[in-house]
Amino acid sequence: MLNRYLFPALAVLVLYACNSPRNNHSSPASIDSVQLTTYLSELASDRFLGRMPFSKGEEITVNYIRQQFEEAGLEPGNKGSYYQDVKLVMISSDGDPVLNIETLSGNLPLHFLDDFAAGTSRVEATTSIENSELVFVGYGIVAPEFGWNDHQGIDMKGKPQW
Repeated sequence: MLNRYLFPALAVLVLYACNSPRNNHSSPASIDSVQLTTYLSELASDRFLGRMPFSKGEEITVNYIRQQFEEAGLEPGNKGSYYQDVKLVMISSDGDPVLNIETLSGNLPLHFLDDFAAGTSRVEATTSIENSELVFVGYGIVAPEFGWNDHQGIDMKGKPQW
């Protein structure tokens, strides 16, 4: 989801940098379609490894944009820095998480991504749902515009909701 916003933000920053004075603070530079294509093609190239946050691609991208700002003659605007601190969190799992479901006929081990998919927006070191009642809600889709609600008619009273 972040990549959906990162590329347009980078494009705006590059456009801004290109429209600023270039090594001559008295005359503004203009940007043409060739320059714009050059910047956007460069940012979209494989060199940036997808620009994913928390990756080497992010580091390469940030350095490229900083370099373009410097070459455009822009002064750092955040306490002497071109960067602004933004707190980001990456939630991932280690190893092969297994969801064990106790059934009447015994234990049913489910392996992450092979047998189930799960996610959370909770920023916690660990999450546990031990001894919790399982409620099947299909795909969890609620789309009134299509007359679809996987939660309709399901009793969720007293059950944890994530």
